[in-house]
Amino acid sequence: MNENKSDTDILFPEVKQVAGIEIKPWSLFKIAKITPYLYRVVQGLKEQGIDVENIAENDALLIQILLPFMPEIVMITTGKTQEEIEALDSSDQIDVATSVISINMAYIATYLKNFLRVPKKQAAEKLETVGS
Repeated sequence: MNENKSDTDILFPEVKQVAGIEIKPWSLFKIAKITPYLYRVVQGLKEQGIDVENIAENDALLIQILLPFMPEIVMITTGKTQEEIEALDSSDQIDVATSVISINMAYIATYLKNFLRVPKKQAAEKLETVGS
């Protein structure tokens, strides 16, 4: 049944190998290093009027705001240097970046949900405006 899977794949299914680079879910220490970048993403989204209610319709804008921070996020996640990442061909760079996001999506989604949440008073005012 698991004949094609390595021992690492079986023991740690969340670890992924992409272009020879091991990508794992963020540890507490990596989260501490990555959080300032996610904070800046949240600030960029808020400046564009994006909140938890409309982020799904604005995924292209999310990518545009996140993209400038991806090299640092990838380097922190993988432990690789900028030179090592740049040595990959462009399709492998994209695969590594998307794998970093997909493996850590639960944390990213929770972070965005918590920090893009509309304050209750503001949400109530929004509902009153829509109802009138």
